[in-house]
Amino acid sequence: MVLRTAYILAGVCTLLLMGSGCTSGRISDPASNQVDTLAAGTPARSSEIDIRQALECWSSGDRDRAVMLVLKLYDVGADAPAYRPFTLTEEEAIALPRAEREALTKEALDTLRIMRHLGRELHHRAKEAHRNGDDAQAARLLGAMKRLGQANRGPEVMHIVDLVGKAIEQLADKALFELTAPDTEENTRTP
Repeated sequence: MVLRTAYILAGVCTLLLMGSGCTSGRISDPASNQVDTLAAGTPARSSEIDIRQALECWSSGDRDRAVMLVLKLYDVGADAPAYRPFTLTEEEAIALPRAEREALTKEALDTLRIMRHLGRELHHRAKEAHRNGDDAQAARLLGAMKRLGQANRGPEVMHIVDLVGKAIEQLADKALFELTAPDTEENTRTP
């Protein structure tokens, strides 16, 4: 119960501290990460990519490639596990020994911070595409963003991941609604 509360509190704090821009932190190298077997995602259907590759690109400063990889996941119809940076459920995370739980929590906070930034970048690029009259690209970017959020929701993920997934999905839903709503004075603003 204490760990669950800590996850929820960390998730809320993380969401409150959302900022724009890229971080200089890097996602741990899977070869040296002590929770690497817990964090590995399933590769996308008919693709060799997964969200961790996009997050690594973002972490190293290659925003364009990170966005391109998320769009590729979306375009090939990747299954939900390809969008998940972690494969553990909340119950599985709680069952870990304390040291592993603490390492996982740190990794999750770092990774989810990067995932939030990537979600915000998709949103920003969708707004830019809409401003430039490319509503098809805006819808594609927001669709990828929504899928990223949806895939990181539910009982298959840890609670903290679910919170971040929910925030990303809700932002995408709001922007998609604004993009597709009839042109009224209120909806002429960008998503």
